Amino acid sequence: MKRFLVLVPLLAACNNPTVTPAPAPAPIPDVIRAYAVTDDALYNIVLKGNAVDEKIMTLSYSSMITDAAQVGNTLYASTFNSLLKIDLQAKSIVKVGDYTSGAGSINALAVTPTGALYAASTGGTLYTVNPTTAALTKVLDMGAPSSGDLAFDADTTLYATLNDSASTDTLARVSLADKGVKKIGQTGFQEVYGLDFQYGTLYGRTNAGQLITINTATGAGTAVRTTGLTFTKLN
Repeated sequence: MKRFLVLVPLLAACNNPTVTPAPAPAPIPDVIRAYAVTDDALYNIVLKGNAVDEKIMTLSYSSMITDAAQVGNTLYASTFNSLLKIDLQAKSIVKVGDYTSGAGSINALAVTPTGALYAASTGGTLYTVNPTTAALTKVLDMGAPSSGDLAFDADTTLYATLNDSASTDTLARVSLADKGVKKIGQTGFQEVYGLDFQYGTLYGRTNAGQLITINTATGAGTAVRTTGLTFTKLN
């Protein structure tokens, strides 16, 4: 009888192994920033928090830089025709290479959470980009010209702003798995040339210098503030 009483808790312990709790999500920082390109400079823009926008460097290059995307410690940038690398410490620009002939004018860059580089053109084509050679590989046609940027969320869902002849830019969701494009809705803002996904929120920047948030379910944009900067004009 005593032996039976001893075995009961041991069996209970075997049937109920210790469960390791999932790690807590990383806390959202007080200040959230992103790189942004103006006509002649690279800035570190404050998306959220009490801080000021910082000019990182003047963009002295022979062609207008249309967009930038960070891959680890490397900042890639694009002109309409070429892929560049920006050295943030040396404040220098190195040309990686020219894009594939006939690809059209590239005006958007984005990077997946795993580091893959994508680009979109004013002709409405989405490409993958070889970061070593600048070679483009076509992924799909988006059905409308790229307005100016792409952004991936943490689940590798791709969002784009399109210039589809609506009164304002349209937010679209791109499925890389089945190569489908869904137009979500108008943002309510024109010339949305910058997109950044940070901590579950999609931020946008307009040519007029407005910082906005964008609802990924409806496409509707909400003004946050006016930066006083002019983000790259692409036409």
